Amino acid sequence: LVRHERLTNVFPKFLEIAIGAKLMPLPRAVQKITSAAARFFGLEGRGEIKEGKFADLTLIRDGRVSEVFVNGELAVSDAKVQNILAGKVLRKNA
Repeated sequence: LVRHERLTNVFPKFLEIAIGAKLMPLPRAVQKITSAAARFFGLEGRGEIKEGKFADLTLIRDGRVSEVFVNGELAVSDAKVQNILAGKVLRKNA
């Protein structure tokens, strides 16, 4: 399995650059990588925290990812991947 930083670190890096260089406020930067991206790719029910939407959340504490929830299930905790299969491949308007 080959891992490249662009596959796993793109959103934290974007936030670091956007916020660090004061290119935009944090809420706008988060919107660009969540709801705006979901709309662009036609991913219905994603990108917002609202009732009836899919609960895909990444919690960041002290600048590090602390937990990841996929469809409401804990998938990563304290940098340890949990043994769940809650996600699926997302395809545009599928």
